[in-house]
Amino acid sequence: MSIVPGDAGAASGDARQPRFFLAAAILGIESPEGGSTAKRLAGNGRVLRLRRDGSPWSRRGLPSTPQTRQAASLQKVGGSIKFLGIDVGTGGTRALIIDERGRVVASGTEEHAPFAAPQLGWAEQNPEDWWRACGLAVRRALDVSGTRGDEIACIGFSGQMHGAVLLDAHDEVVRPALIWCDQRTEPQVQELADLFGTDRLIQLTCNPPLTNFTLTKLLWVRENEPRNWERVAHVMLPKDYVRFQLTGERAIDMADASGTLLLDVAKRQWSSEVLSRTGIDQQLLPALWESAEVCGRVSTRGAEATGLSAGTPVVAGAGDQAAGAVGMGIVRPGTVSATIGTSGVVFAATSVPALDPKGRIHTFCHAIPGRWHVMGVTQAAGLSLRWFRDRFGGGVAVS
Repeated sequence: MSIVPGDAGAASGDARQPRFFLAAAILGIESPEGGSTAKRLAGNGRVLRLRRDGSPWSRRGLPSTPQTRQAASLQKVGGSIKFLGIDVGTGGTRALIIDERGRVVASGTEEHAPFAAPQLGWAEQNPEDWWRACGLAVRRALDVSGTRGDEIACIGFSGQMHGAVLLDAHDEVVRPALIWCDQRTEPQVQELADLFGTDRLIQLTCNPPLTNFTLTKLLWVRENEPRNWERVAHVMLPKDYVRFQLTGERAIDMADASGTLLLDVAKRQWSSEVLSRTGIDQQLLPALWESAEVCGRVSTRGAEATGLSAGTPVVAGAGDQAAGAVGMGIVRPGTVSATIGTSGVVFAATSVPALDPKGRIHTFCHAIPGRWHVMGVTQAAGLSLRWFRDRFGGGVAVS
């Protein structure tokens, strides 16, 4: 088991963790079975695993692709190819520039406004604030390293999971996003248990109904804010909203979609039964992509806001847990990690969807095609420490 401590104020997979990167954004990841999914990836390679000094374990067997040929050409003339990772966390957005060996070139961070809690157990954030923070964080990373926007070969995303971002037909935010730690939806959890039966819902989605899953948040808005719900034309998760602002494309990866309770996790597609029985129109949902697939390119508007180059490819990325696991090498069945960040997670990779009939652990798609993962989660690890510090620290710095 690999025990990897994260920042106390950062969720797993955020860019403040050492050598965080989405390997798929660098060389691509091949499906274990091959097939059409892998052929559509940005580069059909293997996971690039790094030694502690940042050097690769092995480069044997990498296929000839435009990405690998470009990297080889740059290395011959003493140059490097650069990639950008953007993590939309709870407390802030981080931008990380790395080279083709996974070594950190530069980083930039911008804090978010503290999340609002209008009532006990509620947690809301303004999605527009994430986009503001993204622009500042990316520009800082570029400026610190003297990197031009056109030097970035590809961009990947990670971020907080489960949050419900609701947009109208004009792509305006309908209401503040209900984020992952919002606990107001217990009545909707019970409604889903009554509607499907917990056992049936686990069969359909590999997970039981829980307050953090996105579906319960959609049902809460529909039942408690009908005027807002009438305006909803699109539903996104946090990092996907920021990617949408950057590219203009609506997309979600399999790993993050697993945390909505709307995905047939075993089949890696939206669950028609869950959608039909809950009355959620699939047209509200973004297109599904594997994490390493290029799902958009930086738009002119996105380039102006960030300093990046229009046309730069952007991969789907992954929710923070799956992205962080790839960065730590938790990609083969039997590998396990324990991470303490805002939340606390024990994470294990699997080659098949390992269903827990009692729903005691989450079963999600991994960020790698043909892989899944199981994880046990406590919602308040570093978050509890921060609360204790802020309430009882009396201004004393805690490291």
